Amino acid sequence: MKIIIVGNGKVGYAIASQLAGEHHDIVMVDDNAVALQRAENALDVMCIEGNGASIRVLKEAGAQSADLVIAVTNLDDTNLLCCFIAKKLGAGHTIARVRNPEYSQEIRLVQEDLGLSMVINPEFAAAADTDYAYGQMMKAAQAMAQAGLRLFTDGDFRQQVDEEFETQVKNRH
Repeated sequence: MKIIIVGNGKVGYAIASQLAGEHHDIVMVDDNAVALQRAENALDVMCIEGNGASIRVLKEAGAQSADLVIAVTNLDDTNLLCCFIAKKLGAGHTIARVRNPEYSQEIRLVQEDLGLSMVINPEFAAAADTDYAYGQMMKAAQAMAQAGLRLFTDGDFRQQVDEEFETQVKNRH
């Protein structure tokens, strides 16, 4: 599966590490050359330096043929814009990390209007448990990758992902 991860901080790196280990074709996008060099040296990923919300950069990363784009920068607006543009370019599915509570209250509307497959708020998922929140991001990315592989036979991708995420949240409580 071709997966683009925008944002190479703690979350982006962890997702890339996990998915690269599962033999997916991973492209990392970040504007921090040092962080990208670290990822390129340690992981089996291709790295592109630049703004993940740039049409030029997303095209260079191959968003038009990506199965999945995951935006996990520290800026909600960048994540949303990145996923919106990637979807318009032809990406199969998108996940945006959105931490602003204002956006989170309108999550379904944001998802539908921007054509996002999934919007994740780690703080909302587990308010005080940071490790759990990062774990949820990882599980969501894995669920998207696994569901994407079944997409062409099962058909109802969104329902599969929603059910998987709800199961993960219920199991936590």
